[in-house]
Amino acid sequence: MSNNIFDDIERAIETKQPVTRSFNIGGKRCQGSTDEVIDIELISSSVSEPKPGSRWDSSSPATTHRFGEVTPAAPASNFCFPSPSFMPSSVDKPRMAPDVCKQVNKIDAAQLPSDLISDLNRRIFFAQIEFVFSMLSDAFRILFFEKIGAGTAQAWDYVRRMKSASVTESVGIIDLAIKILGRSRCKAALIVGYLLGLRPEYCFRTFPVKSELDSIIPLHNSQIKELIPKQLVIEGRLYLLKSIDYLNDYRGMKEQAVCLYMDKARPKNKFFLIANRVEKEGSYVLEIGTTPVPARLYSRAEMAIHESATIIICMDMTVAMEFRRIARESSLLERVRIIISGYFGDSSAFEALDLTDLPDHRVVIVYEFTQDGLVSASKLAERCEKAGATSVKIYQWPIFAGGGLAGEDQDCAESLGQDQWKDTLLVQADYLDDIERPSKFARAICNRALSISDYKKFIIDIGVVTAPLDSSKESIGRNEAEEVSFISLGEISEDNPKDDGPLTLEQLINPENSSVLYGPTGTAKSFGTDEVAIGVATGTEAFGIPALRARAVCIMDGEISPQKRKKHIMQLLQTRPNLVALANKNIHVRRPMSGFKRFDAAYADILIPKLKLLNAELFIIDNLQALDPKAGKYSSDNLNEFIQKLEFNGIAVFIVHHSDKEGITYKGPTDLTDLAQNVFRVDGRKQLRLLKDKSEQVEEACKEGGPVIRLTVEKTKICGLDDCSVIYHLPMYGVWKWIEGELSSAFKTLPESNSGDSTTGEKDSPLVEAGKLIDLSPDEEKVYAFLKEKNYKRLQLEAVTGFKKDKLGLLLKKLDRLNLVKPEGAGKATYYRCV
Repeated sequence: MSNNIFDDIERAIETKQPVTRSFNIGGKRCQGSTDEVIDIELISSSVSEPKPGSRWDSSSPATTHRFGEVTPAAPASNFCFPSPSFMPSSVDKPRMAPDVCKQVNKIDAAQLPSDLISDLNRRIFFAQIEFVFSMLSDAFRILFFEKIGAGTAQAWDYVRRMKSASVTESVGIIDLAIKILGRSRCKAALIVGYLLGLRPEYCFRTFPVKSELDSIIPLHNSQIKELIPKQLVIEGRLYLLKSIDYLNDYRGMKEQAVCLYMDKARPKNKFFLIANRVEKEGSYVLEIGTTPVPARLYSRAEMAIHESATIIICMDMTVAMEFRRIARESSLLERVRIIISGYFGDSSAFEALDLTDLPDHRVVIVYEFTQDGLVSASKLAERCEKAGATSVKIYQWPIFAGGGLAGEDQDCAESLGQDQWKDTLLVQADYLDDIERPSKFARAICNRALSISDYKKFIIDIGVVTAPLDSSKESIGRNEAEEVSFISLGEISEDNPKDDGPLTLEQLINPENSSVLYGPTGTAKSFGTDEVAIGVATGTEAFGIPALRARAVCIMDGEISPQKRKKHIMQLLQTRPNLVALANKNIHVRRPMSGFKRFDAAYADILIPKLKLLNAELFIIDNLQALDPKAGKYSSDNLNEFIQKLEFNGIAVFIVHHSDKEGITYKGPTDLTDLAQNVFRVDGRKQLRLLKDKSEQVEEACKEGGPVIRLTVEKTKICGLDDCSVIYHLPMYGVWKWIEGELSSAFKTLPESNSGDSTTGEKDSPLVEAGKLIDLSPDEEKVYAFLKEKNYKRLQLEAVTGFKKDKLGLLLKKLDRLNLVKPEGAGKATYYRCV
């Protein structure tokens, strides 16, 4: 066989027999080249003789588009060569092949596919068609044009025109197909795509898994070729293949590839395509748009191997791709047994997802930052539960990749007249670019995630969705039969806060635990109560105890006006301006209604509908002495009935009360605190000055202006929190400042080890000193581990451990008391070292 196509044509005419010729894509001979049959009847009747000495290179002018190094590519189409009977007999009488006519009629009668309704999807599909056609050799292109009805001479002219144009000004196959077929751009593209084996739905969607047998390939086929465009030209704009995330089957072989394309001039413009593994003539190729892609979770092979690992499923594709890259580089699975997963498609694509890999795994969902994404997260979580996951939670705060909003290329104001919920969420947003310790970040996601029921309340609280329409129509007065009704053990929800995680405001303040805070006059009880209201209403923290979500709070005020109450709250928020909007939305204040006499069951029936309309979950009485003196002095039976009714309707109660002048005990009957689950005592400046062993910091705070309080837990159901106390100072016109103590001794978070081989199942290793075993908490051991390596200053320790100033100070003092760590130096030069 000669190197010139015209020599083969002449030989075909002379011998009257078809001649087989091998063409190579990209101008290089390689394995898998295309065998083309030159039909002598067609050539003799329609091909003019070339000029003497002329040459026509058989290779395509287009470069081989690959991700990574350029290597010879395999054929990219499922194009079927026309048989001689389908070919036109002359240049003057070109006609379309019968199978093409049938497909054209079918496309003409059908509506536009749903996957091409989006303008961006149409452009991407057109660009993919141009790429696949560019991979064909010239003889292949000529046969293609003839099959859709072009004469041979006209086909040769089209090929020459395509070869001579530049990349951005090229004459595309779709433009030529419009002229030949006489159809619109979309219909012409669908016809060309059909002949090339491309379908729009295979480019942009995944489909339910039919059988695992389809994904099994022989072991000797370990080399998977790739036909993935390195760049696509969309309306003159060049989109480069920025990243590929390969998904492997259970044998560790490439099964799918998620491809991220970014505009070279404007990187914020991006889109994803998915390539699927297909078999072609005994070899396997990753290519886009030719076969339906099974809807699978990323990292399913790792899930099968590591049965007890926690799985974080990211619904946003950009976040999933970047988080998975970070996880691979930091060996996240090996260190903390956490797998980062995701899936291809938008937030609703999980409906076709195969979740059979989830049994025996704990799952945490990270939503996509759109309204639909937040709503769909609970639906995906419920599907994961039904699939057999051990536990399923949802991380309530958004995570972004790429240094900005993952969803900023979408219409962020979708279907909402106001987007206050976005401001609420963005305050607590995490950015993958800022992560310094991936293992710590992944653990924090797992620890802070909400149960499904709490997450549903959370998105209602922040205004993503409205409450159910019948929420305010519930029966107010319940009869005795309803109150004594029973439910089976299996019907009881397990979504309540558990004791095996960090102490939160949700564990402390909830409808099952009424609370009483008491103290002498002038101890800033109202300011302290306002701090609690802010923590609950904004979902942040109060006196060092974090909250998981924001909840609406109603305050019944008996002493100060609503205007003064707002002034107090705004003073406490002056260093947290980002929380003002949420506080304004979730904190409601009012004076007693006219005719109010006491807190009892009858008043509860009046009050509960109003609280439900506000979605209130916490009702604060400030204070009992001013609002209901009889309950505060004599009998609290009516008050207890009032509390029970509110708690039965899902509303927690927090009561502020007075103590005697000495601050030793509260006023009134003992049953007031006997029936309360949480009792807090507030000591003021007068009581603190009487302390003999007070620290220098407390002494200095007592000399300054503004309230100084010690908050002590006298009674609680939370193990380890009894008798804990903390001291705070509120400077004039300032905010609460921590002095000493903590209310966090019940914390039981996952250990945050700095070593590379730590896992969540590791136990705290005891230290030995003077023949005694010293058991450190995970946080104490973390600080101690850093100081064993070298000496650190206070600010340096805050940076490497991630602990805030207040918490780190407590940990250092504990280690100092244990004679494990000592401070050296003075002032700003102070550093800490191991003893």
